[in-house]
Amino acid sequence: MAQDLLKLSKVTFRYPDNPWKLDQCSLSLKAGEIKAIIGPNGSGKSTLLKLAAHVIKPGSGTIFLDGREITTISNRQRARVLGYLPQHVQTHLDYTVGEVVSMGRFARLRGAGFLDAGDLAIVEKCLEQTRTSHLKDRSFSNLSGGERQRVVLASVLAQEPRVLLLDEPTSAMDMHHEVSFFHLLTGLVREGMAVGVVTHDLNIASVFAHALTLMHDGVIVEEGPPKQIITAKVLREAYGPGIEVVEHPTMDTPMVFPSPKESMGSRENS
Repeated sequence: MAQDLLKLSKVTFRYPDNPWKLDQCSLSLKAGEIKAIIGPNGSGKSTLLKLAAHVIKPGSGTIFLDGREITTISNRQRARVLGYLPQHVQTHLDYTVGEVVSMGRFARLRGAGFLDAGDLAIVEKCLEQTRTSHLKDRSFSNLSGGERQRVVLASVLAQEPRVLLLDEPTSAMDMHHEVSFFHLLTGLVREGMAVGVVTHDLNIASVFAHALTLMHDGVIVEEGPPKQIITAKVLREAYGPGIEVVEHPTMDTPMVFPSPKESMGSRENS
């Protein structure tokens, strides 16, 4: 059985002055697996990912990274195991793309803290993996949203993490780059990485994810393979009416479409 590289056990979280809460959520990410976290707006997907990345701390519950309780691991040590790509990436500093990706090597630097030939080779590899080599000398602040996401992914990959957490990484990408992005993730998990990705694209999740975690109103309501989760019954209970599920014409996987008879509407108010 594949190893749990990241495990959240009954974590809870509440924002100040807000009645909404994340309640008793347990999640595990295994080596060699892409797990997609799905659900309507306000269901807690990004909050859960921030907890997993140790960006915010749970009110209760425990989080284990590579078998160790995450609070016992230093920031530098954690960065060698876990990479996190937030939903919104901003910088007001005029770094080049090459410099941004090189920053991902910080946790791995030795001696005086300068990049050696090995570090530079890894930076080049990550640029190639994310198809951003041609942007190397461009200013990061002048890139499009989709280009920024790919460059920051390259920087995260330069950490050489074993666990990768991504929050809506393809929201600013066109279809071509979105598919290319998930093909890259597929290659990474074949090498033993564990990937957790928040996405609103249910069809991409169905095609590329090994397992899905469906959230609604701050709780995890269903977990399992795409065929178990991507059903009209399950999705309508979380998202509301207006959903049709059919089989992919060439793949053995379900696909989601809006129903012309009903309008989709999240039942989520948070």
